[in-house]
This record gives sequence, C-alpha cells and structure tokens, in this order.
Amino acid sequence: RQMCIRDSINAEYGGCCETTNCVFPDTAMRLLSLSLALGVAVGSTCLNGPCYPGNEYCGQPFTDAPTFHLMDQHGCGENDPNGPVFDPVHGVIHHFYQIHLAAGSGHGPDYGHFVSKDFVHWAAMPVAIWNGLDSSEWPPRKTPYDNEAIFTGSAVVVDGAGPDGKSPGIVNIYPGLCNKNDWPDCGTGTLLAQAVPANYNTDPLLTNWSKPSYNPIVQNSQRDPSTPWKTPSGEWRLRTYNSMVYGSGSDEDMLAGRWYEIGASKDFRTCECPSFYPLPAATPGFEQEYRAAAALPTHVHKTSCGGDWWQIGTYQPGAPKVLGSFEATEGWDDLFLQRKIDQGNFYASKDNSYPTLANGTRRINWGWAQVPPSSTQTLPREISFNPVARQLQQYPIDEIQTLRAAATISKTDLSVLANIPETLISPPSGVAKQCEVVVSFELPTVVSTFGLAMGTVHPVSYTHLTLPTKRIV
Repeated sequence: RQMCIRDSINAEYGGCCETTNCVFPDTAMRLLSLSLALGVAVGSTCLNGPCYPGNEYCGQPFTDAPTFHLMDQHGCGENDPNGPVFDPVHGVIHHFYQIHLAAGSGHGPDYGHFVSKDFVHWAAMPVAIWNGLDSSEWPPRKTPYDNEAIFTGSAVVVDGAGPDGKSPGIVNIYPGLCNKNDWPDCGTGTLLAQAVPANYNTDPLLTNWSKPSYNPIVQNSQRDPSTPWKTPSGEWRLRTYNSMVYGSGSDEDMLAGRWYEIGASKDFRTCECPSFYPLPAATPGFEQEYRAAAALPTHVHKTSCGGDWWQIGTYQPGAPKVLGSFEATEGWDDLFLQRKIDQGNFYASKDNSYPTLANGTRRINWGWAQVPPSSTQTLPREISFNPVARQLQQYPIDEIQTLRAAATISKTDLSVLANIPETLISPPSGVAKQCEVVVSFELPTVVSTFGLAMGTVHPVSYTHLTLPTKRIV
C-alpha cells in the first residue's frame, strides 16, 4: 500500500516519495477540516468515492506550500502530531498526525503517517490507523469499538515488542471514539486501544498497523493518552485528558493489552495532549552548572490548555497500583508554575526520546502550527534544561542545519529603541517563498520585553523574549 504523490522517487524508501515540496488541501477542504475539528459528522468522501484504505486522497494537493515542514499529502488537512517515535528495529523515524478523513459513517480524524531516516528527507505514507477498520488485513477487518474516529494518541518503545519477541519495538496507544449502537459498552464515547506493526520483519517503513484482538485495552476512558512512562518497579503508567492514571504491570502485560485504572491524580491538571517525562539533558554550554546543581527537579509535565504549558517538579511514583505524587522541588519551587512553551498558533505538542547524531539520547518536541491554508507540523525542536536560566529551552535539532543556505539579506549592529519597531527584512516581491530569520540579541541592562514578529500587515507568527528581573549574563 505504499503510494507515491510526486514524480521524484526516493529509492531509499522502497518507492515512496520525498516530501520536499509539501502540500495543502484547497480552500474547499479547509471547510471540511474545520467541520471535522469540531467533531461534526460531515461524512468523508475521497477522490474516488467514500474514503477507504487505498482511496485516501480528499482532493488535489495544494501546490503553493512551505518547503520544509511536514504537511498532509492527501489533500485532507491535519491537526495534532500523534505518537512521534524512533523505531530501533529499522532505524526509521515515524511521525503520525491527525488526518482529516474517515471511513464509513465515522467523522474522523484518523492517523496520517510520515517516515524519515534523517529528519530532513521525508516520505508520505498511507493512512496508518483507520477508524473502524484494521487495514493490515484485506479486505480490512471491521473494528466497531473505534468506528467514529482515532483521536490523538502516543507511541512508546517497549522491550519485547520487536519482531523477535525480545528486542525493543513500537506500540501505538490511541483513543478510539465509539457509539453505543455499534459498541454497546461505549459509555463515555471514548476508549483506549493499541496498534502494533503487522509485519515488523518485512515492512521496514511500518506501513501496516494491526489492531490486536485484545482491544480495547481500557473501556469508557477519556481521550489523549500520554506516552507511557515506566516506574522503578517495572510498572507502566499513562494519564489521559481527565487526569486519570492507568497502569500496566510489566512489558509483557502491556504487550498483552492488560491495563488497569490506578486513579485520578490531583497533581496532574485536566488538559489536552498531556506528556510526562524525565528532566531533559543540559542546554549546550551549561553542562557543568547542570552537574553541580543541588537536587534538581526530576520530571516535566506538559499540557495543552489555551496554549501549551510546561511545569517542572519532583515525581515520586509510589508502589504499583498506587498513585504517586508530582510536587514542587525545594529550591526550584518557581519552576512548578505553568510556563508557556511558545506563542502564536502553536498547540497540541507531542514529544518523545530520540537518538542524537552521536548516539546519545535527546527529547524532541513537535507541535501543530495552525497556519493557512490548512495547518502543518512544526519543525522538530530539542528540549533541554538550563539551570542558570532556570527553565526549559528548545531549539531546532542539529539535522535542520543542513537545510540552511547562504543568507540572502543580513543586517548587523541594529539599535532597538523602546516602543519603536525596527524593520529587519523587507525583501522585494518574489525573492522568498519561505525564509528563516536568525536573530541574536545583546541583552539590555534593564528589565525589558523584546522579541520578533514575522508576517505582513497582520503578522502570523510571534516570538516573545522576556528578560527576568534578576539579570542573567
């Protein structure tokens, strides 16, 4: 089911295409995307009739689109990133996202899919997880427990999930939307289910995802399961939108779909697209201060509510099947306050652990950029912790530097005066279809708020930088 959408074929991906020139759906598809985002059952019609595995193009691809961002290649539109993950078996980076289509009477969205070997060259793949169908079989097997939609989920690497039954491999955990007519146990309208590679040995791009017979793994849940984290006892845990924590006793239990409810955590606020992970590595240049810092916080809790937010604290997991605690860290209490990750049209970010170019590990974050004509995924950014600035920081991953060419316009030694905007770049029409702006500020000597706005009459993207009261040099 590998499908190509461009004339340029990338042999490295076995006949799939690069996505150097990414595409958007046309204006009519934007209206469909809006209806689906609101959960309106508008039906889903693709170019050759009802959307179905093998017929998953909603319209002609939009041709005037950003060059380097991941965008839906099916003319359907998109929103949240889902389960970004690195496959240790085949060394492939997988990026799933909410694609605005649905099979049957469902309203969608489902799971779109991209793959890469280097974060730079990407191939668009067929829809990975369909509502109401297991597309790894032919004809597709019906799965009535998730026939309305596949909402935002997460992916995790688990020992024993590899093709040999021992090595690490990927498990996708997603919220399936159901209805009582087709799934009588559907009480809340949502449940949790798992999907695993159908042909791990022979399908290096993991085109086909199977829904095991043990599904669903949790009935009557809420949406947005976080990426599971593992406690010292070997128990896996995840949280959902409503702060409910679920557990699985071991790797073997997870792979058998055995999960149980632990309880609602008062320490995890109710919000969309939550994430919970260990404190990342030091921001480059601050490794010594990181090592010397006393009793650093242990974990980061991320949520999406009117923007995306981080809080940093100390996690005590507790005994198996018992809620742990997540509280402010002594000496770092200010970091427990919610801090906004980014400004502008950035939402529903998802993160995971990936290898570095030097075979270390790093935490990479992706977001949903709500930009015209029908959204895109942000560039991948590495998250680090700066103990001197007392905050998490993020920046484009090293691989993105290979996309940089020589500067078209350059200005230096500019004075930025109070309340007087300075125009940095105003290129003639037709010079730049997309551009990157790199700005370095010399910090002022007084408390100030300064930043950068990109756009035309109505700027579409903002970056705000705030100098704290205690000056940091």
